[in-house]
Amino acid sequence: INGGPADVDITNWIQDKANEYLKNDLEGVIYLSLEEAVACESIKPYDFVTPYVSDLKHVIEMDVIREAGLKIGADAMGGSGMKYYHAIKEMYGLDIEVFNDSADFTFSFMHCDKDGKIRMDCSSPYAMA
Repeated sequence: INGGPADVDITNWIQDKANEYLKNDLEGVIYLSLEEAVACESIKPYDFVTPYVSDLKHVIEMDVIREAGLKIGADAMGGSGMKYYHAIKEMYGLDIEVFNDSADFTFSFMHCDKDGKIRMDCSSPYAMA
């Protein structure tokens, strides 16, 4: 484990497997209810937010930002950033307005790429507009 992005061999395998499931109307996909999944011994709760947010003070001078009275706008992009931005605001007493902070599984906050499709591609000036 290196902590970096997954190797292309792995991502291609995942992509191919997912496309195979889609092509076969999800045949072979095992469904579990949330209750069944949470009851699995391999599932353990872990707070990813607090350790990350607590450690930010070691790389960002949060007190300087707070004392400067900056008003910060943070785009949670309808996803996992929601809890992080709110925790940063709370922990460091920052004046942060978080927007797009409700779960949006349709990605309607995203701009379409040049071909009209929605994709999270930071190399695309269209998607990141």
